[in-house]
Amino acid sequence: MMITFARHPLGAILWPMIVIYIIGAVLIDLQYQFLQHSAASGNLRQTSLEIPSILPEPWKSQGCYFDVGRTLTDGQYINNVNMTDESCISYCSSKSLNYAGTEYSSECYCGNTLASGAGPAPALDCEMPCTGNSSEPCGGPSRLNLFWNGKAPPQTNSGPGLWNFSGCYTEGQGGRTLVYQEATSNASQMSVSLCTSACAAAGYNLAGLEYATECWCGNFLSNGGVLAPEGISGCSTLCSGNSSEYCGGPNRLDVYNYNNATITSEPTATSTTNPSASSTAPPSIQETIGAYNYYGCRTEGVDARALSSKASADSSMTLEGCEANCVGYTYFGTEYGRECYCGNFFSNGSISAVDVECNFPCAGNSSEFCGASGRLSVYQLNTTLGNTIPPPNTAPHVSGLPADWIYDGCWVDGPSRPLKYQQPDNQNLTVESCVAICITLNYQVAGLEYGSQCFCDNVIESGGILATSPADCNMPCSGNATQICGSSNRLSVYSNGTVQTSQKALFLRTLSAGSWLMDKPRDDVGGNGTFPYQIISTGNDTAESCLIQCQTFGYNAAGLEYSSQCFCGDLENISVANTSFVDASRCDVDVLEIQQPFAAV
Repeated sequence: MMITFARHPLGAILWPMIVIYIIGAVLIDLQYQFLQHSAASGNLRQTSLEIPSILPEPWKSQGCYFDVGRTLTDGQYINNVNMTDESCISYCSSKSLNYAGTEYSSECYCGNTLASGAGPAPALDCEMPCTGNSSEPCGGPSRLNLFWNGKAPPQTNSGPGLWNFSGCYTEGQGGRTLVYQEATSNASQMSVSLCTSACAAAGYNLAGLEYATECWCGNFLSNGGVLAPEGISGCSTLCSGNSSEYCGGPNRLDVYNYNNATITSEPTATSTTNPSASSTAPPSIQETIGAYNYYGCRTEGVDARALSSKASADSSMTLEGCEANCVGYTYFGTEYGRECYCGNFFSNGSISAVDVECNFPCAGNSSEFCGASGRLSVYQLNTTLGNTIPPPNTAPHVSGLPADWIYDGCWVDGPSRPLKYQQPDNQNLTVESCVAICITLNYQVAGLEYGSQCFCDNVIESGGILATSPADCNMPCSGNATQICGSSNRLSVYSNGTVQTSQKALFLRTLSAGSWLMDKPRDDVGGNGTFPYQIISTGNDTAESCLIQCQTFGYNAAGLEYSSQCFCGDLENISVANTSFVDASRCDVDVLEIQQPFAAV
């Protein structure tokens, strides 16, 4: 069984590590060049993969590029069977993204801009054949075959009509910077023109866009909102309705002013967001609101909403008004005195807070509490419609699954995927659709993550473990909010029987292939790498087969990297490359396929 190394989709990268084995005598010092051996013929050769001569218009090849941490960050998927340069371009084009890049034979990445530091790399660094077409290259380790459609990257909109861009601003500390949220017909279609038009119609001269989908209005900057210290880079989230422009970011607002209106801070605190505002009676916690009971004070989510199914804002907000807006949802929560959020689950890292932190009076009834800055006063439906989180090893209610498929719990995801075969992200994902995809591809295990991601495999790889709490999987599916599709770094796993886990790879301290001994793990230097020669063979994906091949060609040092790459050279190459020892844990990503368990000596 081949174990494939795949990078995390949120962008974390593991620096190339190489496990080095050495043998006795020193041979001839070799001129440093990156050529490849054919293990089948024994002849020295260079690969001859070619970029497709015909690409979808107007896409053009940009050559081989360094992948710096993650050069393209706006979309990705992995296909270990059918990846091609053309299919990657098609995927990125469908997401209206301007760059596409293939990497490591099976990975596709998309983006509208290249990360800082990305630049051309030697063409021979991008010589791994595509899994779907062995005659064309799909990048290499930390290398992208890059394609561009010729379009300019997204720009900050300078302002439609008489509206002018004023800068990227921080969200307020004690309330919203712009306190009035405008409800638009479809937040998924948010754009600068849509928000500024809504604010103008409501009579405001300031408009702010946040989190890609939110529109805020006002006539002053409130609650300490100021220009973001990092500048415009903090407002880097693409608008949900126009990927050619930006709509703020996490706790950051792209602010526009109408007809060059002067931007000033609010001269006095408003009663809608100031907990110290005078009232005829002090506010208190209301234990029951309609069919809902008080659940507690909770933190807002990290970089996204804790209750994400529905949202509204009203300068006359009351608990009763929010409850009426959230009929049918398990939870409703009020925030900042005037905001209302609904949902069946808590997402994005929301946790319990002490009640005294929810201390803003409701804008429409100062005797009630309506959350606070970054805090939600939460109420729960007292007629339980079902568990909000699936209990351990108990299937959530999902209809339409094949009879033999069951829920296998919430599993931890990590740097090396427990389920290796990622499918394209799907904003309409359901449990049924993910399972159906995996069945079509002849896999026996399906995993759902982060609401819209689907993974397939036949076993849980990489020493995967169950989450400490089934509540870790708490994110609703993007295509069905009544179902759970994992969470951040958590997988909701289904299988057609009891799921199996694979043996976690171990280092081989001694090997039967001659008198080889294991050196310590080392950094594999950028550019050409530590060793000048790579063995190309379908049988080089175990430690012993790699060493046998290197010994056959007369080399006295060998290294294994990225689960299936075998490199050969001599001791001088290690010193010339100036590699350094690293902790063994940095090679703990299934770099070797171990066909039988070996005990470390």
